[in-house]
Amino acid sequence: LAKASIQFPMRMICAGALRRRGAQYSMPEDRHGGMLVTPYSLTADQLAQYQSQGFVIVPGLFTPAEVTLLHQVARADRALAKAGSMADSKGGASKIWITTDLKEDVYSAFTHNHRVVNPVRQIFTDEPLFYHHKMMLKEPRTGGAWEWHQDYGYWYNDGFIFPNMASCMIAVDGADRENGCLQVLAG
Repeated sequence: LAKASIQFPMRMICAGALRRRGAQYSMPEDRHGGMLVTPYSLTADQLAQYQSQGFVIVPGLFTPAEVTLLHQVARADRALAKAGSMADSKGGASKIWITTDLKEDVYSAFTHNHRVVNPVRQIFTDEPLFYHHKMMLKEPRTGGAWEWHQDYGYWYNDGFIFPNMASCMIAVDGADRENGCLQVLAG
């Protein structure tokens, strides 16, 4: 990424737009013809957890059908074959695909879904802006590790002086201690 980064206003990409443009995939539908529109906001307990621990975990934020769709799209996406890599301290490397582009695609539909955006609005009490989205491509039993780090260190190097940003991780594959799940430290 360049040192200077462009931020884009949040916007919702609906499945209807994907289908009209002849996309191969469409989001799971509800009666509104778009990505499932179950309202979501953090509970008072979840907000308190974020304030005290610096993170919140929301199991089931997306339905199994939605996550399956994201998985299928990623597996078929030829652009991911051109993913870059990041070296770890032991000489291994992990693949990563990252973009600041907002498109009318499934990735952007997840990124801008109200189930992600609304909690960020609640936490920061302001309208969020989009920075980037990425797909980490950890290959089974090969590749490198994503070592302990703070996202803010990367954000600061990209010109964001204040830590008023948030990361949202959506597990596309099963993640546990054996295969390298995300681990966080409170604080």
